[in-house]
Amino acid sequence: MSEPFTPSRIHVVVGTPWNDAVISRLEPSSPFRPWPEVPDARPGDGIVLIIDSEPRLVLPDVVRVDVPGGAAQALAERNWWWLGSAVPVLRVGCGLNSLDEVCALLEGRAAAALADALDGYRFDRDNEILFGDSSMAQAAVLLESRGRCSGCDETFDLHGPAARENVGIWTVDELRYEAPPPTGPQSLDLDDEVEDPWPPSLPVDWPAALCISCQAAMRDCGFETFLDYRFWRHPTCPRCDERRTQRALFGMLSLDARIDPWRDPRGCCVTPDDWTCARCGYRW
Repeated sequence: MSEPFTPSRIHVVVGTPWNDAVISRLEPSSPFRPWPEVPDARPGDGIVLIIDSEPRLVLPDVVRVDVPGGAAQALAERNWWWLGSAVPVLRVGCGLNSLDEVCALLEGRAAAALADALDGYRFDRDNEILFGDSSMAQAAVLLESRGRCSGCDETFDLHGPAARENVGIWTVDELRYEAPPPTGPQSLDLDDEVEDPWPPSLPVDWPAALCISCQAAMRDCGFETFLDYRFWRHPTCPRCDERRTQRALFGMLSLDARIDPWRDPRGCCVTPDDWTCARCGYRW
């Protein structure tokens, strides 16, 4: 896990177009070159990356330059920024919203103020930026995918010039929840252990980054929401016959971790049952 640092010089660079900038962060070996050169970068400097979406997004971690002129080498690392989600530039402030150049240098107090502001967002998880039809929402969804299809969990092929065509973004205007199903004593077995309120609130739909195969499957099968498609890929509940089953997610998660609606966080105690019905609570 990377540690934040406060350099005395920070180069703020803007990656454009936004989709190439995101793809290059997910796969640095892609042929896209959306980032400007930083020839005067020196060891100990920091680099802050802005995605040129509308509105713009900034990645929360500050990249450390370790060798003279090593900006390109620093940008080739793709693990440093995975700690936090992208943040709207307007939310961070520190002069980023008025940046006109594709590369600007902040020094002294200005650099320290930006580093401190971004440090507060390193573990931020804000669902709001994933919703809407703006390029900001699309960029945020693609970043959150971590390079994997939301429908089938397969890794995107982002190495070649067709990388843009290999990924589709499913957008959702706003976060809305399904009406809760009827509850009653029959909803859970007596020996079921459910710590959270039951039944869980499921979104009506969820934004997604989709591979070509999942895009075609959604289109050809007539799915109106991504969540209908994602749950269709899961088994039907053997007790209530509903298609709202969640795959178990074991392990200790951070308090700010974003849990996909099709996953059921179970904690660290691994059990032999892999599925949970979000309608009746049955596990198998």
